[in-house]
Amino acid sequence: MKTYKRILLTIIAIIGFLTSVKLTVIFYESNYNPYAINSFCTINDFIDCDGVAKTAKSVFLGVPLAIWGLILYTFILFLTYVDKLKNIKWLGFLEVFKNPVSYIFAVGLIAFLISMTLACISLFEIKKICILCVFTYFLNLVIAIIAAVKTKRPDDLLADCFKDFLSAIKVKKYLIAFLAVVVAFCGVLAYTATSFVLAPHMKQVSEFEKLRHMKSNPYKVKGNILGDPNGSVIVYLYTDFQCPGCSLFNITVHRAAKELKNVRFIHKNFPLDSECNKLINFQMHPGSCKLARYNIAAGYQNKYWEMNDILFEKKPKNDEELLEYAKAAGFDVSKLKQDANSDKVKNQLQEEIDFALKNNLNATPVIQIGLKTLPGVRAYSELEKLLIESGAQKR
Repeated sequence: MKTYKRILLTIIAIIGFLTSVKLTVIFYESNYNPYAINSFCTINDFIDCDGVAKTAKSVFLGVPLAIWGLILYTFILFLTYVDKLKNIKWLGFLEVFKNPVSYIFAVGLIAFLISMTLACISLFEIKKICILCVFTYFLNLVIAIIAAVKTKRPDDLLADCFKDFLSAIKVKKYLIAFLAVVVAFCGVLAYTATSFVLAPHMKQVSEFEKLRHMKSNPYKVKGNILGDPNGSVIVYLYTDFQCPGCSLFNITVHRAAKELKNVRFIHKNFPLDSECNKLINFQMHPGSCKLARYNIAAGYQNKYWEMNDILFEKKPKNDEELLEYAKAAGFDVSKLKQDANSDKVKNQLQEEIDFALKNNLNATPVIQIGLKTLPGVRAYSELEKLLIESGAQKR
């Protein structure tokens, strides 16, 4: 390898490595340090390194992308000096790396193509960009360009990689070594992807991502009872039908009722609507009182949880739309409408709101398990653990 090329590749790989170190710090500070201040590259809602680091897309196979960057630039440095390293007696096996410049070109090109995919995800899905990440994307391209300059055509460089690989695996010891490395690498990735050891919070983030993409509740039930009718673990669930978090948590709760026994969920309506909730001084979720009344009225037809799913999944905009969905679900819509506007249902709703207020609730969703009051959306793994500790059992 030409001296100038080695120097340039070394400088760029070191810059990339140090940038990846900074990105790794940002990742862990953003996700695990509640007292961390915004990083210098968090400028606004669009240019937001911290925001990108908090998404599920910042991790691949359980490994933060920043750590993948550390691995990449370390490997580039290794290839840059492999022709020197193989002269060391106990590193003679590195003779298998015959054309390091070709390998550097291939790795840089592949890294750049992956970078462009990540850039598209950042722009069109996350709708935020990380300027340090973008900087490394261009570094990857520069690495490929430097490797290709004054050497061979790009297709010849890629052909060298393919030929050298085939030549190496013809030698039994190198084939065994290659297979051992592949097995070990896949084993490590399987462990990181399932244990989340490098990004523990991503287990919950990935669960929430799956929930957001669910168009319907796969764990839905019929009737007025959710869970084991004779369950000794009683869980009070407080929701508002216009609360986005409640919609997500609703699926999680249904899953728990499906997969655990000895637990019963009792739903309490707590609409954040000034029409019926005296806690609300300004209008937060207009119309949620009416939706709560329809939910209660559905119970008179033994279809409480069917209505629950209609309200969360269909998000009806008015009475007419709601009644159309109810009719399709087999409701007696005349009775449903009459009951929803009756004093009996209005009084029951007020009792549920007063019950929540006596328990000092001021937001949704909330669950109560015994003496524990737990606000906010909970990942299934966390909810399952809490319920089992309280006496629930896996089916």
